[in-house]
Amino acid sequence: MQNEDESKSEVVIEADENLKNLEVSPVNPLASLGTNRRTDYSSQRYEKDAEVGAMVTRLAKLGLSKNAVAIAAKLSPLELTKWYNEEYLAGQAGMQEVVARGLMEQASAGNPQVLMYLGKSKLGWTENNVVEHVGTINAVVSARPLSREEFEKRYLSQDVDDEDKG
Repeated sequence: MQNEDESKSEVVIEADENLKNLEVSPVNPLASLGTNRRTDYSSQRYEKDAEVGAMVTRLAKLGLSKNAVAIAAKLSPLELTKWYNEEYLAGQAGMQEVVARGLMEQASAGNPQVLMYLGKSKLGWTENNVVEHVGTINAVVSARPLSREEFEKRYLSQDVDDEDKG
């Protein structure tokens, strides 16, 4: 029985010594992804990459935001704007062209929803009703409500109608 206890304690002691001897190395989570990010900016000059530029244009043409394109290209939004802004804007213009071309095709085919959308967005049409007040207001506005008798006397009696006509 003592042999088993002694062997267990030896294993525990060996494990403790192995843990003490472990070297701790900093782990870079991006290292396993194979990124081409620079770590030392002091002496390096960035050169635009044609493949990254093509990817930025392609993703922008799909309508992705600048932040989403920057993440996909493994760049910061500032780097994207600084180095690939023309490519991003070209992709956005390409996306807008595709959307506009599709809308115009649908409008030419007579699609009423598309025609209404284009009328509202491009021509400023609205479905709001315009209320115009014409004439004069000949009543005195009072904060005190009228009682039923006062209302009938003022507006429903025959004498008031005769006075209005005269």
